[in-house]
Order: sequence, then structure tokens, then C-alpha cells
Amino acid sequence: MKFRSYKLKLLSILAGVCLSCLSCDDDATIDLEQSKSFVKFYGGLRDQKGSDVKQTPDGGYILLGSTTSFGNGGSDIYLIKVDKFGNEMWSNTYGGPNDDEGKSIQITDDGGYAILGDFQNTNNSTDMYFLKVNAGGEVMFEYTFGNNTLDSNEHGNEVQKTLDGGYILVGSTSNPDRTETGPVDFYLVKTDANGIMEWQRTRGFEDSEEVGNSVVQIDNDNYIVVGTTENARENDQQDGKNIFAYKINANGDNIGNRFYGGLNDDFGNKICRTSFGYAILGTSSSQMNGSSAGENIIMIQIDQFLDDFSTKTFGGAENDQGMSMAQTEDEGFIIVGSTTSFTSTSDNSDIYLVRTDFSGDILSEWEMSPRVFGGQGVDEGKAVIPTEDGFVLIATSTFFETTNNRVLNLIKTDKQGFLIR
Repeated sequence: MKFRSYKLKLLSILAGVCLSCLSCDDDATIDLEQSKSFVKFYGGLRDQKGSDVKQTPDGGYILLGSTTSFGNGGSDIYLIKVDKFGNEMWSNTYGGPNDDEGKSIQITDDGGYAILGDFQNTNNSTDMYFLKVNAGGEVMFEYTFGNNTLDSNEHGNEVQKTLDGGYILVGSTSNPDRTETGPVDFYLVKTDANGIMEWQRTRGFEDSEEVGNSVVQIDNDNYIVVGTTENARENDQQDGKNIFAYKINANGDNIGNRFYGGLNDDFGNKICRTSFGYAILGTSSSQMNGSSAGENIIMIQIDQFLDDFSTKTFGGAENDQGMSMAQTEDEGFIIVGSTTSFTSTSDNSDIYLVRTDFSGDILSEWEMSPRVFGGQGVDEGKAVIPTEDGFVLIATSTFFETTNNRVLNLIKTDKQGFLIR
């Protein structure tokens, strides 16, 4: 049975009207119901993209993305602070006159926000862009890491806080003076608490292209980087693009690596710490474990030595992509991505929310009724976090009825993945 929470047209009505029209004598009850479930859209008349979301200490949320509707020209980083109901409290943009993009955000120990993304130079090359803002959105520091030359492009994909109070940044570089083994290597930058670079490293494999998408610190000395490699493989059962996990020490030196995937293309998008080790989320077209043709969401659980002990794939008959995940309080997982398998039309994707148990198997009620959000435009889930009473996800959605512009979309569901009607 197919589950569709609402279509975009109805979602927009709910976001602007219905949640404010609940009838109840007790204002506290109204507030409680509103905070349990909502749908909100943000942006202007041009394009917006959603990238990341975190819950803030006041119970609200900080949203990160990019916009061409406001800012200094081109595309700028778009930061929005909202309350627990999703109502905007303030917003800000950051960047220069060209195309800049925000991709990853962390809440800092002093209540500010560390942001990583891309900065496009006047010569159209791209640098990794790292900035910290305070709780009100004012810039505390900003740095670009890269070469600012025409034949060099650095991209920042994820920032994580480190145990020493600094930050680890991961992305990719095409700098010919910096890449070790191929035209594109994954790029790591370690900074102190003030954003000052302590070291930078590029890592890759012979005659291959690597993009680092996610990183996790596993102890005081070591990190695991996850991403996608173009040609490197571990055996003859792998081909095309594969997921890689790269273990490095405190100085950025390689101390191990593994590859995961099959005979078709596989993409590594996210790694997170779990109760049992680490979990990698991605997208696979290798039809492993009896999965259907097309793309499927893949989740691989590994230990600290990078050995995999569980691989799960799930999705439908068309294309399904896994973009972000987090562990839930029952030691299972909440996953967000996109799907064309469970939509009213296979031409455009919808947001796909999946919940699994600790082993990575979809909970039966979620498998029978897939949690899908969207309309006839393109809708893509980008990041998800669990909250005390549900799940919050950030997405990019297209308002096809009036314009072709994209908006930043924030959805909160209850613990069953439903919008409260």
C-alpha cells in the first residue's frame, strides 16, 4: 500500500493556514500539537536549496542551504533560524558576487554555528569555504581553502567538531599540484577552534577519482572518511564507482582503507557513529542482496577496522537514493533521501523517509506504507534529525503550479513518520 502524507499544494495550505486554525481551549495544547508536526517553506522568488538542519538548545532549529533570491549576487549561503514551530526568527546570507553554497552545519560549544560549503572566486574556480557565525548569525571568522587558480577546484561537503575543540573538514580537490593519484582526490582540512588550518591532506587511489562526503572521529587520534571512488576496487566483484572508507590518524596519514559495492555504481554519502560501530549510507545500482533494478538505498555497518558486518538495501522498482541518516533512541535508524518508486509519477522524485531497526531492516509498518512527501515537482530530502517527539527533515521542493523555482522545505513528523492531521 502506498502512503503519501500530502501533496505539495496541500502542504503549502497546511503550512500557512491549517496549523494555525486548530481549535482548542488550552493554548498549551495548541502549542504542543503545532510543535509535533508542521510543514514550512522558505525563500524568495528565485531558487533555494536545503542542505542541513540541526536542533538548537532553545528547541528550535537552524537550517542551512543556498539561495539566489537574496544576498550578494549569484547563489549565496542561506542560514535560517526558526522556532520549535518552524516559524522564521531571522535569516542571513553569506558569500560573494558569484555562486556560493552552504552544505554542512554544526552547533558550536558557545552556541554559534560552524558552516562549510563552497565559495566561487572571480575567476570561476571554487574554494572550500569555512565560516563561523554567532548565535545571531554574525560572522566570527571565515576562511577559504584552495588555490584560487583556473585549473583548481576545492569543494567542502561536511564539517564535524573534533575532540580537541577544533574542526575537521572533508570534500574534494582537483588542484593538479595537490592531487596525489588522479584528477580528483578527497580533501581534508583540520583546523583549530578559531578556524586556523593545522594541516591539510589529499588522499586518493591510482588512476581514480575520489570525493569525500562525510567524516567521523572515532577516537582522539583517528578518523574515518567516507565517499565515492571512480575506479578503485577491492576484488573482481566490484566495478564502476564504489563506496570507500578511509581511515586516517591525527596527522591525516593513511592507516587503512576498504571498498564496498558491486558491479555497478555505488555512492557513499554519509557515515555516523552507532551503538555497534559505524554506519555508512549511500545509493547503489548493483542489485545486491536481491534488490530491484535501478538505484536502491544502501546501508553498510562497519567496525573500527572498516570490516563490514551488515549490508542492507531497500527501495522499490525505480530509483531510490539515501542522503542522510541518524540513529534513533531505540538504536535503529532514521534515513532520508528521494524516491521515484513510491510516487504518483516516476518522472519526478519525492522525499522518502525510512525507519529501520538496529540491524538495518525497515520496520514492517514503514515498509508496508512508505513515508513519502511531495507533489508533481522534484522533491529531495537532504538531512534528517530525530527529536524527542518525532523527526525533522530538510529538503528542496519545486512549486510547479505557479513557477519552476525551488524552495527550502522543512518538515516535522511524529515518531511514526506521519503529519498530524
